[in-house]
Amino acid sequence: MLNRATFSGVTNMASILLVEDNDDHAILAQAALSGSDRMFDVERAISAEECLNMLVGRDYDAIVMDYSLPKRNGLEILQDIEKLSYDVPVVMITSHGDERIAVESIKRGAYDYVTKSDDYLAKLPLVLQKAIEAHEMAKERAELQNKIEESENRLRNIFDNVEVGIVEVNDDCSISYANPKAKHYLNIDDNLQDTNICALFMGNGKGCASCEVGKCLKNGGSVSYEIEHNNRQFSATINATKGNDGSVKQLVQVLMDVTEQRELQNQLVQSERIGALGRMASGVAHDFNNTLAAILGRAELMLMDTSDKEKIERDLRTIQQAALDGAETVRRIQEYTGVAKQKEFTGINVNGIVQDALRMTEPRWKDQTQRDGVKMDVSLDLESQLNTTGSASDLREVLTNMIFNALDAMPGGGELRLKTYDNGGHVCISISDTGVGVTSEDIGSLFEPFFTTKGVGHTGLGLSVAYGIISRHSGRIDVYSEQGKGTEFIIKLPARTGIAQQEKAGVAYQKPGKTSALVIDDEESIRKLLADVLAQLGHHVTTAAGGMEGIEEFQTGDYDIVFTDLGMPEVSGWEVAEQIKALDQSVTIVMVTGWGSELDEDSLKDKKIDFLISKPFQISQIAEVVSKAMKVKS
Repeated sequence: MLNRATFSGVTNMASILLVEDNDDHAILAQAALSGSDRMFDVERAISAEECLNMLVGRDYDAIVMDYSLPKRNGLEILQDIEKLSYDVPVVMITSHGDERIAVESIKRGAYDYVTKSDDYLAKLPLVLQKAIEAHEMAKERAELQNKIEESENRLRNIFDNVEVGIVEVNDDCSISYANPKAKHYLNIDDNLQDTNICALFMGNGKGCASCEVGKCLKNGGSVSYEIEHNNRQFSATINATKGNDGSVKQLVQVLMDVTEQRELQNQLVQSERIGALGRMASGVAHDFNNTLAAILGRAELMLMDTSDKEKIERDLRTIQQAALDGAETVRRIQEYTGVAKQKEFTGINVNGIVQDALRMTEPRWKDQTQRDGVKMDVSLDLESQLNTTGSASDLREVLTNMIFNALDAMPGGGELRLKTYDNGGHVCISISDTGVGVTSEDIGSLFEPFFTTKGVGHTGLGLSVAYGIISRHSGRIDVYSEQGKGTEFIIKLPARTGIAQQEKAGVAYQKPGKTSALVIDDEESIRKLLADVLAQLGHHVTTAAGGMEGIEEFQTGDYDIVFTDLGMPEVSGWEVAEQIKALDQSVTIVMVTGWGSELDEDSLKDKKIDFLISKPFQISQIAEVVSKAMKVKS
């Protein structure tokens, strides 16, 4: 079976048991496996009972199993295979959208899974090959480790033939023996007397005290770790040999090149992250829908009554804040994928955050309920006198989600109560409703990802996201509920002394002196917006609809500052900056991009960028950059 599984040019075929009750699916899977260049011999079972009977007295290299089988599903069959002690990798085939079932299959002992997507038949041979190879590799390593433990003398007889590196190390860290594979790994020859294992791996002058070899020599026993050498990754195991006096006399080091395995693991991790991001999509849509609901609702209210200027200004500030919170949702996605840095926490006025969240959700709890003829009583009690620190947009997201959850729990109307108060060293926010409540069985699972009591169409991500945000703020969420009588969530945040730096949607703009600006952006809406902002600030503005047009315009004009987009067809913002700086070193280059959180200062300096503004931007940012640029020139 080992020769079949290695796929290294051996003519023997890998024997596969396909468990599939659907004839059409079975024919397609058999054709995909038998027709591949990886040499699979496929036999089929149409039921759980037939599968288990075929396993008795027959050796297979792997099992490919459809999860949905008559009478018994794939998870139940996995348990039966385990009871038989039948040690082969199992690849589970699940329906599209059954990721949780696939994950549960892995927990129950399956090696991997393939989802029935459009190209799953093309993926199946490669997944199966990797499963067989990994299974055989694990068996080889386990057998080798057992042999090491049984007898050092017995190991010496096979040292020259194994496919791993074997090194004997003296008590002074010099190498006394290395098998051919170890010599290849370590790039050393037969003259071992002057080769020090610590210096070979550490290369930093710190000596034995700073490496695992030195620690094992000092303490004895066995140590496992990973090292990097000659741009390769190795899994190493060290076993100590002790003399009659109990001191360590010699070490045996086993080296296995795991470079390809680690690269594969990294790819699988990235694949899982992408999959998780896909599962997050509906939750992200939920956040954006909340933001858009606040913007749309406020805009419609303003259109209904244009006479109250104070109310219009207040609603405009709410729309502005909702747009900024939408940008924060994008930032959280970027943080998840590792392309954005976490921002620093600032002082927060908790009462103000609660008022913001209530105002942003007003179209839902006031206008919509009035339209539907539902009575909803909303009360606000702000008793807290303390502040906290954190991200205002993140906390607004938590409160907005909880308000919407409370409203969902009261489809026929009820009471929504928000309250802030101080409790010792904590600022507390209470959100309570008189809705349907939560059962005692479900209350412990409320903050688990994908858990929901709302039924189909809801992601179950809102409260898990809220829990993560509050945890990052060193806080906690307590929940009290009784079925039929309502629910109360209490958010506890650590109190902070000092004055909160509450966000302000309105900004007083101080116009700097006049300057000549060139705006380059292929998006007409952004190009016109930037031009209008700069003109409103009193500057002379010229626009260009692309990188090449912008460079040509710069050559014919006289400009103090250039605003350029990054991603443009034909000529990118990087090239624009490079060519314009080559023409005039003194001109100020401002990069305006939606990828601002992904760029670091070193790359900006290398690309001749003086200032960076991330989309969406505020007028105050434009004014500040122009002011700084003019100060530098003066």
